[in-house]
Amino acid sequence: MTSVNAPGPGAPADLADLGGLMTLLNEELDLELSADQADLPLDALPGWDSMLLLRVLLALEAAAGRAQSLADLLTAGTLRELHRAVRL
Repeated sequence: MTSVNAPGPGAPADLADLGGLMTLLNEELDLELSADQADLPLDALPGWDSMLLLRVLLALEAAAGRAQSLADLLTAGTLRELHRAVRL
């Protein structure tokens, strides 16, 4: 039996690290984000739109093995802020 807190299949080993979040977004959402984009406004990122945030929420929940707060993710303006909002 799989634990509720176990990372989902294909999840990066460490979402506690910003690089782990970037890897997750690149692999799960077919994005091409780099660390130098961590502080750019989300709407300035290539391929980013409001619907993508719902896919981010689902990918984070699967990877972290727990529910995430959509309200917290909605307030994030950058990838770094999005990472801070992730519940591990």
